[in-house]
Amino acid sequence: MDERTFQMRLALLLEGIGQLPEPARVALARFIGGQASSNEQLSNYLGQVTDIFRLGLTYQLFDIEATRRENRYLRRILEDQAKARSEALDEELEGESFYGDLGGDDDGPGT
Repeated sequence: MDERTFQMRLALLLEGIGQLPEPARVALARFIGGQASSNEQLSNYLGQVTDIFRLGLTYQLFDIEATRRENRYLRRILEDQAKARSEALDEELEGESFYGDLGGDDDGPGT
């Protein structure tokens, strides 16, 4: 791996760490502050961080889907209410003429 690729991957890793939940960031900072005793310890820790990240992502996906379902349900309620109001208004206006009580004959205005 050349220096440029390493720097790009390091930047992506740091960006990902910045998006972690606070407890995971604190734990990672604590770990990085101390000396890693072995690659195995680092690998285990990164696996834990990855699991936390996956859990957070799974929760976000669940939350998005729940929000979409709720929005569809609420839209349906609003559409049903609008339809009911429209039908009620149609029934209320059904027997009325445009001119109301003025000029009740059908000859038109001015006769």
